[in-house]
Amino acid sequence: MAATAQAQDKTTEFTTKVAELLKDYYNFYPTEKIHLTTDKQYYVAGDKIWLQAFVTYDNPVWTDSLSRVLYVELIDSQKQIVQTVLLYIQTNAAKGFLQLPADLSSDHYHLRAYTSWLRNIGEFAFARIPLIVINPDAPNLLEDEETRSALQLSFFTEGGQLVKNIPSKIAFSAVDGYGRPSVVKGFIQDVNGTKYGDFQTNEQGLGAFKIMPLSEAALQAIVPMPDGTQKVVELPKVKSEGLVLSATHLGKDSIRLQIQHNLNSLSDGSQNYFIIAQAQGKVYFIGASTLESKKITTFIPKRGMPEGILHLMILSEKGKLEAERLVYISKKSTLNIGLSNSATVYQPRESITLQIETSDPEDRKSTR
Repeated sequence: MAATAQAQDKTTEFTTKVAELLKDYYNFYPTEKIHLTTDKQYYVAGDKIWLQAFVTYDNPVWTDSLSRVLYVELIDSQKQIVQTVLLYIQTNAAKGFLQLPADLSSDHYHLRAYTSWLRNIGEFAFARIPLIVINPDAPNLLEDEETRSALQLSFFTEGGQLVKNIPSKIAFSAVDGYGRPSVVKGFIQDVNGTKYGDFQTNEQGLGAFKIMPLSEAALQAIVPMPDGTQKVVELPKVKSEGLVLSATHLGKDSIRLQIQHNLNSLSDGSQNYFIIAQAQGKVYFIGASTLESKKITTFIPKRGMPEGILHLMILSEKGKLEAERLVYISKKSTLNIGLSNSATVYQPRESITLQIETSDPEDRKSTR
């Protein structure tokens, strides 16, 4: 009984420490995300691109204080900035337009949106939207075969690393030189020629497969190309020792988290570790385990968690991060939208006033 009480006290103490560290982190390093939308995907040179952006934060205290200006850039297929517009951020939103020049060439473009704060984080945090501009009077660059065939493959291990003799799940994406999804087929083998299996993307250029590395030999993804060549991409390095996470949604109630490892001790020498689930700086679950069990399964209840990204972490008892995984919590909430006008009969060219009212499942309403 004394040992159990001591373990509970240790877990409580660690939970308090993690909560304080997360609070400090989100206070000093706020997470800012941009969601950019346009009125359509195809434009004619001289059109206006109508823009609307939503800026969100893990900690609402940063609303309208961290960033007040949104930079939106139009970039061509040669990665040259064609035009820039600045939008004012107010109440987590920004809107405006970008005027396309009448002499703009036909091409595949994309919009890139960011704030001054996000420049500290890096370009991977910027928002991007692909679009096409057509100009009948300008050179047509839409059929640039070299750019179109420039296949880009990206691979992401579920638990952050590949470990010898431990099964892992790898997600992947394929896009062409214009950033459009590509449907490709290929196979996985190591540098010694040992084949592990085939893979194929879906119509969205996405896919996933399971793999268990049999050695530390480097793994490669190989895609046969139409011109007879092969596209070869290195997969993440295989480690001789490590810890692998696997998370699976079990309906709307819980997440099954499986942990496998072949370690004698963690990277800081610890034998014990904690399982943390946090979202928006708040800890929703904490569990404890030891390295004595090479494979454990735990269930994390979703009750009370907000919709959005849940951060799963494995921390040593000294607080060092050993592995992590992001999971999206979907509440599948519906938004009710009502529309009413100011009159039933209108004269030609008379202004129409519309009132839009929205309400969520908790009957929280907003009127515009």
